[in-house]
Formats: sequence, C-alpha cells, structure tokens
Amino acid sequence: MLKLSSVPDFDPQKVPVHSTDAHLPPLVAELLTVQGLERSFRAPVPIAQGTWQDDFEGVGEDVPRQKAAVLIGVVSRADGPQLLLTQRAAHMRTHSGQVAFPGGKVDASDSSVEFTALREAQEEVGLDARHVKILGRLPDYVTFANMVVSPVVAWIEPDFGLKINPDEVARVFEVPLPFLMDPAHHQQHRLEFNGQFRSWYSIAPHKASQGAFIWGATASMIRGLYQFLSSHQAMTL
Repeated sequence: MLKLSSVPDFDPQKVPVHSTDAHLPPLVAELLTVQGLERSFRAPVPIAQGTWQDDFEGVGEDVPRQKAAVLIGVVSRADGPQLLLTQRAAHMRTHSGQVAFPGGKVDASDSSVEFTALREAQEEVGLDARHVKILGRLPDYVTFANMVVSPVVAWIEPDFGLKINPDEVARVFEVPLPFLMDPAHHQQHRLEFNGQFRSWYSIAPHKASQGAFIWGATASMIRGLYQFLSSHQAMTL
C-alpha cells in the first residue's frame, strides 16, 4: 500500500490531461429525472464489490480507517437537474479550497450513513432534510487519507434555502447534471512518482463552477455515479 509519506506534493491543475472518455455514451435525459434515478436505485447494477478507489489513492495499513458520508444532491431545476457542490473554506486544515460534496465523519450516535449525510448537509450549508429525498447510495469510496466514504444520492426539491457555515464552506454552487454525466468531460491525469504512475480524475471546466477545479475524490464519485447509471442505461434502453 502507498504510504502517506510517499504521496508527492503537487498542483493537480498543472498536471496535463492524459485522456478523456469521449468514446463512451452520455446518459440520456430520461435517466436523470427523479423517476429515472428512482428506477435505477430500485434495480441497481453493481459497479464494484465492497469499496473502490482511484489508482492514486491508498495509504499504509498503519493509518486507521474512518467512516464518512457525503450527500450527492441532485437539484430539481426548471432548466434541468443540477448537482449541488461546495467549495471548502480556505482556512480548513485539510483539503482547503477544494470542491466537495456536503458531508463529513460518521458520529457514533448517527443511525445510518444517510443520517450522517443529511446532518452534515444541514450543518455545512443549512439544507433542511424535508426538501431531500434519499434515492440510494453508491459503493463506498476509500480516500487517500484512508477515509471510507459512503456516497448518498438524493433528489432535492427546488424550494430550499441555504445558510452557509463559513467555518467550513466558502460557497455553494450547482453544475448541470447532464454535463457531469457526459464522460467526454471526465479527464484522466497521470503523474510519475518514484518510478510509478498514479492517476486520478478531474471534471472539465464548466462556467457554473466559476473557475473551481473539480478533481480527486469528488470527481471520482461523480464518475462513479456515471458508471452506476450507465450500467443501468445499457440494460434498459
């Protein structure tokens, strides 16, 4: 396993794009409605067994694993579904300034990872759970810091209000879900370090992100949502 000390210090935005998946089909619009998403999670197609991670991810066994959950929230908008994202505050101790989903560590008192995702969304951006409909979850994702993250997918009705917690979040923004579910916008990067190539995903820039760079675990979970839904699309269309 890759040791924390062997992870290079680098600027991910300066690592060139190695490839995209433009040869893969984008998701059809019907699949990105609340009805289409509900059907997919009622009859899920597994994209992995157990946990999954990027080639760049992984740490030594001496680093204890911790459990976390994030809310992959699809917002219902008149001009099409949007994905709710946050940009972490610049003063955060870890992953400062990075794009993320609302989420955080699972507390011992939390009844489920779904509860954690909703609680963290309330704490970080003031999203009230009454506007949120849980659809399902993707396989757990293991981050570079050995955090086991449960991605909880939900539909968010548009009449919600937000109140950002400035201690954790700099801003909230939405990116069109059809753009994110087009694999032509999934960019793979490669970095050679200590004689080995490590790879990770980023998402091509979209004007809605206002310059924010979506990469790493967040991009990989977006990619995971595409893989899950495209598997269902291939079986049903």
